Amino acid sequence: REAADEQSHFDLQMAEASEYLDDKIMAQMDAIKSEISSTFPLVGEKQPTSSLLEQFDDPIFLEKIKNLAVTAPFVRKTRPDGNCFFRAFGFGLLEHLCTHPDEIPSMLERVQSTFEFAMALGYPRVTTEDFFEVFLEQFKFVQSGATIDALLERFQNRDIAEYFVVYLRIVASCFMKGNPDEFVPFMDGTLTIEEYCAMEVEPMYRESDHFHIKAVAGALGVAVRVTYLDRSAGTTATEHVVPEDQKPLVHVLYRPGHYDLLYTA
Repeated sequence: REAADEQSHFDLQMAEASEYLDDKIMAQMDAIKSEISSTFPLVGEKQPTSSLLEQFDDPIFLEKIKNLAVTAPFVRKTRPDGNCFFRAFGFGLLEHLCTHPDEIPSMLERVQSTFEFAMALGYPRVTTEDFFEVFLEQFKFVQSGATIDALLERFQNRDIAEYFVVYLRIVASCFMKGNPDEFVPFMDGTLTIEEYCAMEVEPMYRESDHFHIKAVAGALGVAVRVTYLDRSAGTTATEHVVPEDQKPLVHVLYRPGHYDLLYTA
């Protein structure tokens, strides 16, 4: 009986300790998020790619940045909060449409089809429609003749920017679920496509990988060039276009764990 009481007391202590640690961890995470929010705008101003030199002291990175600045002279930074790829992609696409208005009607058709597909897959209409309407409104805003500065102001509005990302994550998830043969063979087999989307694609602040990029590009018919800034061999950053057989409309710069918008010469 004493042993049982001791074990029960121990379990209670461990539970209390675990709860205390969880609270401390959550508090630390909230503090980090708060610092990031106060330091980094959701989408920043366009600036020279050479400005990235200030962030590195590794000679491999420095050499690659110097060479990259020749072929891609400008970069637009996004907040490093896990939503950076979706935010960079979304702003990059809309910015492209600002200067290519003839492409807007066909893009609007694609955007509308994503909502219809989400409904066919069983997403709840009421909540999904709220996100979709904000998403669609940004394309109509560009169609109305909005300037890039006005678009940037919208993407610096947290409510608009977050709703936009939520829906773009739904778009990616729907494409993966609707085209499992393009993704399942490359998954590790521990999760179904539905489980993967529920855990890694739809939740906000989850970092993006090749699956996310491929899904968004496929759903909206927009090729993306990803430039990888890492410590791999060579003096130039590696580039990869998704999908490979299309001309890229959006260019992103990938650094370990983060994506920014890149502008080629």
